[in-house]
Amino acid sequence: MSKEKRGLGLFLIHLALAVYFVLLGLSMVVKGFPWHSSTISAAFGSDTLGLVMGILLLVCGVFLVIRFFWNPGKVDNIIKLIVVIVWAVAAVMVFMKNGFNVIELAKDVLVIGGLLAIKD
Repeated sequence: MSKEKRGLGLFLIHLALAVYFVLLGLSMVVKGFPWHSSTISAAFGSDTLGLVMGILLLVCGVFLVIRFFWNPGKVDNIIKLIVVIVWAVAAVMVFMKNGFNVIELAKDVLVIGGLLAIKD
């Protein structure tokens, strides 16, 4: 029973992160998309760096979706590691710029922890 609960919980985290990254990536690539993340938007803005981050998040979200059907091997692990590092840097940048915000910090830790929990 414990194994089934962990499997279901991990499945839900995996699904939520896949949807979150696809929508967040689209919002950063397609102008006028009505959705954003305050951490990523505050850290990278909407210039070229924001576009690159949007593409990275979109690719990560697509790979998370692909993992439901097929394991792409080490490629998705590398992409997830890059996203974890960039997300942590963005969270620190926003913290240094705007000060301590418990809700934003909790969300950032959930995203980073969820990515680290999804393993091969």
